[in-house]
Amino acid sequence: MLSKLKTFFRSFYKSCTDPKYYNHILKAPTSFSWKFFHFYNLLSALIIAIPIVFLLPKFNPKTLTTQIFQFYPQDLAINIQNGQLSINQTLPYSIKYQHQNIITFEDDQYIKSIKDIPDYNSPILITQSTIYVLQDPKTNKIETYQIPANNQLITIDKNSITQLINKASLHSFFKFHLYIPVIFIITFFFLLLAITIGRYSIVLIYSIILFLVITVLYKKLSRIRSILNFSKTTQLTIHSSTPIILASDVFNYFNIQISPFLKLITFIFWSLLCISHLTPTTKTTKN
Repeated sequence: MLSKLKTFFRSFYKSCTDPKYYNHILKAPTSFSWKFFHFYNLLSALIIAIPIVFLLPKFNPKTLTTQIFQFYPQDLAINIQNGQLSINQTLPYSIKYQHQNIITFEDDQYIKSIKDIPDYNSPILITQSTIYVLQDPKTNKIETYQIPANNQLITIDKNSITQLINKASLHSFFKFHLYIPVIFIITFFFLLLAITIGRYSIVLIYSIILFLVITVLYKKLSRIRSILNFSKTTQLTIHSSTPIILASDVFNYFNIQISPFLKLITFIFWSLLCISHLTPTTKTTKN
């Protein structure tokens, strides 16, 4: 394991600093570079996700949940039974947060059409039978959900919400902070997926562009063109794009945006510099 880590970091360092190293890269099978690519993505996802382990112990689910439901009115009771919802307040009735409607209750008879929903200026409108959720205020896209048709009476009020929060906080999942590894694993895999897809797209686009540049610039140099078929160009791109990706990640961390055009131009110049150091003895391994 240590030897593999040593190989990765050596390859990472030389991919960013040593154009002559690309002679060794192109002698290696393409699988070596793809392993390098995936391990780099794995390492990046870990570096981003690990701080979550240190931040999550400070996270208190009970406090957060209590704060979320602070907006719930003390005198509001919601009853649900047999697919019908009712409240103990005069309709229309709105729950507000910072003077903005969050949820509005209305009678079914006043909703003649789904086009009436935006008039209530509320992201959620609830009637006796239906829940309307405004998905996109710009396009007025609305999703509708029917009230569950359960036989048992369900009552939701401030007291029942508080009891539910207190009961949940006593569960071992929260009591022993078992949510920390769960959140970490989920976050890590989502990050890994996003990073891999994003960087794979970069490698694919850069490989196509670099292959076209090579075809034009080295039209009369059959030796270079024979070495750098599309597969080997992709292999070279995996490594020559590494310093560009690294620099981009560092700048993004400091909220500094780099022009995609500048990244591409830098990548092409670095790649051509590496290609210029290829020796006549460079022979590629068949994939």
